[in-house]
Amino acid sequence: MEEEKDKFYDDLQKVYDRVPKHDIVMILGDLNAKIGKEKAYERVTGKYTLHDASNENGEMVCNFATENNMTVMSTQFQYKTIHRGTWISQTKLIIYS
Repeated sequence: MEEEKDKFYDDLQKVYDRVPKHDIVMILGDLNAKIGKEKAYERVTGKYTLHDASNENGEMVCNFATENNMTVMSTQFQYKTIHRGTWISQTKLIIYS
């Protein structure tokens, strides 16, 4: 499973590297990521994360965003509790560059 995740992010990086720098890039999807409140990721996550700690998938998303100067937009804005997620372990991500 780890090899599949690593390959996914390697492939994603290759695609991202081919996009012209003046283009706007949005990566949308449910990456099974829990984005936490870790200090190391606060530049890309903002302060409205749903979880206290990131899971492994969340760390991979945050690392990809950090390495590519991107932002996880779904954690940048404060939402009413009822709109934060359909269940606590599900986090949708929108990443902008």
